[in-house]
Amino acid sequence: IDNNGFIKFRNVFSSLNEDNSSSASATTSAPVHIEIGAGSGDWIALQAQLNPSENYVAVELRSDRVAQTFSKCLLHHDFNKSTAATKTSSSTASTKAHGPLENVCCVGSECGSFLRQRIKPGSIQTIFVNHPEPPTQTYDNASTALSANTADEEPAHMLNSQTLLAAAKCLRQDGKGRLIIVTDNLIYARLVSRTMVRIMEDGRLKGISTREVGDLRKLETFGSGVHLFEGKPSISIGHYTPNGNFSGGTSYFDRLWRTGAGKHADMKKRFIIAVCTRNSADDNIPDTTNDSITRKEKFRRNNEHNKMSQKSGAQPKNAAGKNKNASKKRSAEKQRLRNERRLLKKQQQQQQQQTTMAHNGSE
Repeated sequence: IDNNGFIKFRNVFSSLNEDNSSSASATTSAPVHIEIGAGSGDWIALQAQLNPSENYVAVELRSDRVAQTFSKCLLHHDFNKSTAATKTSSSTASTKAHGPLENVCCVGSECGSFLRQRIKPGSIQTIFVNHPEPPTQTYDNASTALSANTADEEPAHMLNSQTLLAAAKCLRQDGKGRLIIVTDNLIYARLVSRTMVRIMEDGRLKGISTREVGDLRKLETFGSGVHLFEGKPSISIGHYTPNGNFSGGTSYFDRLWRTGAGKHADMKKRFIIAVCTRNSADDNIPDTTNDSITRKEKFRRNNEHNKMSQKSGAQPKNAAGKNKNASKKRSAEKQRLRNERRLLKKQQQQQQQQTTMAHNGSE
């Protein structure tokens, strides 16, 4: 740890980097990827094995899961003993048959505080989040979770605005940093997308273009560029997959669904949110040199402008038509939220019934 409290990953992964190259710059050249909410480590252990020239950090709050991740990395199962991942490049050399994974660091911590206090800003290439728990599983008011518009109204869940903002600050700049979120819950994906729109106001992030993820299908666009995709996690978003039948993904939940044991949310569809840092070539980058205008400041200025317009008697052209259209959009949004709440309630009832049946069967 340096004098500012940030982890020196070049020292953590020094043995790996020294093996890959004898140059002094090797300890700083290997990219670092973080998975927050790593669970028991199924996904990150596989990624580290299939992409051995890059470094991975697993962040998980529960100590038993941290121990499981460490065990998987120490005594890992080699999916491809003689072949590399599906991405064909010089960076995907095959790993040792049964040796420990030396490019994984296991961390037990709450992800938000870890990103803010232990990660040097602008030092991480990718932050991955795989199947985070939706707030509606631990929050008793689904309508509030779906309609929250400010940080003060947000329900308790891992990917709140403060965590996403901390993640954005940790990513490498000039278009090199990525934040990739994969979930099986469409309602939750929409909530995170709306939150991401607010985070992007400071100009740090932008939505990944559809050209960069051509194997994914764009479902919706939020704000000025947050795209919600549907498809199988693949190398286009940094997910390495072993040779063989691993359709749908390589996380714990994917493995559970393939055995037929998992019934939570959608068993086949994956919803993906992918954003990256802006680069100097991007057009219309907000000026952040003297602090970006906050949402409250924008709201105040708009109110002042409206009051001045009312006093002067000036009316925007076709004002009545615009207000009518805005009212229709609000009504459509309310109806969509009601439909989502009904769907969510139905899913929760089905999950409760399955849990009750499983409990009765075990007795």
